[in-house]
Amino acid sequence: MNGKLEFRCSKCGKLLNGATLDYSQKWLCSKCAADQTDVLYCERGCKVRAVDLDAGMSGDSKQAHQFLTEGEVYEVESLNVGGWISHIVLKEIPGQRFNTVHFVRCE
Repeated sequence: MNGKLEFRCSKCGKLLNGATLDYSQKWLCSKCAADQTDVLYCERGCKVRAVDLDAGMSGDSKQAHQFLTEGEVYEVESLNVGGWISHIVLKEIPGQRFNTVHFVRCE
């Protein structure tokens, strides 16, 4: 476990690889989630599409326009589900955390 909490799907038990949860111990994996477009139910390796670069706070939008291409598909490296904001790190753009409002799942 390397000192980090491991989170598992509360339905099937699958390890939520690359996902961290700030306030919940129960979460569903990408296969068990009812809404198959919701980016919050992603783990490492899921594919997401950038869809709304103007969403979120002005800083979120500025960052999205700087690094993302609307309509482009990216691979999830990690996801942090917070209380009022969640962030996603993409394999193709290491070192940048994006607000999840800019994405939908596209598997």
